[in-house]
Amino acid sequence: MKVLFYGLTLFCLAFFVHLAVWRYCIPNNRKKMLIQIFIGTLAIGILALWEKIHFITIFGLDSYVNLPEMIHLSLFFLSLTITYFVIYNAMVIGSVTNTIITCIMDTGLNGLDKHALEQRMRDELLLRIKCLINDKIIYDNSGRYFLTSKGILYLRIVRFYRKLMNYTDEIG
Repeated sequence: MKVLFYGLTLFCLAFFVHLAVWRYCIPNNRKKMLIQIFIGTLAIGILALWEKIHFITIFGLDSYVNLPEMIHLSLFFLSLTITYFVIYNAMVIGSVTNTIITCIMDTGLNGLDKHALEQRMRDELLLRIKCLINDKIIYDNSGRYFLTSKGILYLRIVRFYRKLMNYTDEIG
């Protein structure tokens, strides 16, 4: 019960710190800042719970957490964090499918002209390229794009996963 309660409490605390920071000023390197917020919250939370403060009880739970509980708590928190990062990326960056559906929905009963959708998708592509450059996955050298070492690693992981899952349409 302690692992669930403290894990959810730390995760909610990290989320609210994330929300407060983004409300104040959205950082340039969002992913790095998210990692710092969530891992920092976990580290501070573990240090706070590691102290043997037996006189503090919350909902009948003492604040002391032993080593196996600490490991379990960390794994639980990290699982929630990774899941949140995936959802965050989908919500912020979006997907091609979401972009298409949103464009069509915004036009209402009139429908969306094919050429207008194609232009919107070109704009979306340029935005995605800027994100890849900001995340240091690709770089621009005299008008030509190249993968960074981070981009190569990312592509290797994606290719390995797709091969593992027996997807036939290859990326890259």
